[in-house]
Amino acid sequence: MVARGHFETKAPTIIDVAELAGVSKSTVSRIINGHEGVNKDAARRVRGAMYKLGYTTNQAARSLRTRKSQMVGVIIPALNEIYSQKAEGVDESLRVQDVSTVVSFFGWSVQKFIDSMEGLISRGVDGLVASLPSDRDERIQECIRNSKVPVVLLDREVDLATNDAVLTDSWIGIHDSIAHLAQVGRSRIGLITMSASNRPGRVIHEHYLKALGEFGLLEQSEGLLVRTNDLSIDSGRRAITDLLARGIDAVIAATPMAPLSGVMRGITDSGLSFPRDVSLVGLHENELSLAKFPKLSVIDRSLRSLGVAAGEMILARIADPSRPPDIRTFPTYFSRGESSDPQDSLLMAGHRR
Repeated sequence: MVARGHFETKAPTIIDVAELAGVSKSTVSRIINGHEGVNKDAARRVRGAMYKLGYTTNQAARSLRTRKSQMVGVIIPALNEIYSQKAEGVDESLRVQDVSTVVSFFGWSVQKFIDSMEGLISRGVDGLVASLPSDRDERIQECIRNSKVPVVLLDREVDLATNDAVLTDSWIGIHDSIAHLAQVGRSRIGLITMSASNRPGRVIHEHYLKALGEFGLLEQSEGLLVRTNDLSIDSGRRAITDLLARGIDAVIAATPMAPLSGVMRGITDSGLSFPRDVSLVGLHENELSLAKFPKLSVIDRSLRSLGVAAGEMILARIADPSRPPDIRTFPTYFSRGESSDPQDSLLMAGHRR
């Protein structure tokens, strides 16, 4: 026996917690394991006793008893301004239930995604929240359908699968942005968006065409679409250079911030400016766009809310694997800045002076 000072320190047990809180051992166990229906006052006393005694659960032993690791894997392509907010939202939901988040990145590689998925499952995660590199790739579809753990999809849909999913409805944001562009006199409206191999790229294009038709601009804007898989600054610059050569007077850049920055750079490199020569609408408001002048007009949504919902859904699925599939859809909206109305170029000129 190794003495520590004059006494040997003994780790507090569940019995110590029960005695201090004035409840039974089974009540403490139910609170630790997150069971519902426990008296709130008893739960408060138990948590207070655990804090005073320095009691911590033995997670390894608990996992063996429950066959749950209390870990959920989150698979995303990159930690940019879009996916970081989604991942934070997932973690926010999980932490409430003392579930840990394990994040893995795949950089838009199908094979790396498959490796990430298999690696997290082998580590014993209880479920996955995933944004796929392609929801039309047969290898990925097979992995999702045959997954040994439940999977919640982030803005993706897999054919013939019955996964829970958190989706974005881009209609209101696209519709209102095109209504605004038509109102300020724009008629050749280009679109830069992601590949059709994923739901956002397909749905945004579908809603863009529908809105153009509603405002009588479909013929004038025919063929003014550029898709990009390479979400880099250079890809944005190449896309806008292509569209400018086709004579656009407005562009909706439905991309993350890096290619959007390339779009902005490409406009100025061409000797043009926005919004005087070309009206610009981006995707998602963030700190950078708020700090810039002109303030960007954007199609926005609550990215964090998507993540929070996905976290809630994976916890519900783990608790009840037989529950019906849950599909939640979040709307977008148009937020007008100074980058889309040519009349605002007068304001910008005054600002520069």
